[in-house]
Amino acid sequence: MFGKPVFVFSPKSNETSLISGSGRSIDECHLRQALQTIEDTYPGLLFKFGGHHGAAGVTIHLKDLQQFAEAFETAVRLQISHELHPVLFTDGPLPSD
Repeated sequence: MFGKPVFVFSPKSNETSLISGSGRSIDECHLRQALQTIEDTYPGLLFKFGGHHGAAGVTIHLKDLQQFAEAFETAVRLQISHELHPVLFTDGPLPSD
């Protein structure tokens, strides 16, 4: 919807200090690579992670959410230098009727 890579987090039911995130990306951003960049730059920030180009999962400590958000923004900017915006994909114009 926003034309940007994103993670959505929710609490882990069995561990209140951990949250799990599910990520989806855009063509220009490799999510697994972005997470690896975070792991290399901030060892231990990610409790666990995995994925591929278009989708990934990550578990972090709830207290580290803001640091993750900042690290993720930086990791994405290393892959994408242009301004991001929504992209509308269509098969063509539709008749008004």
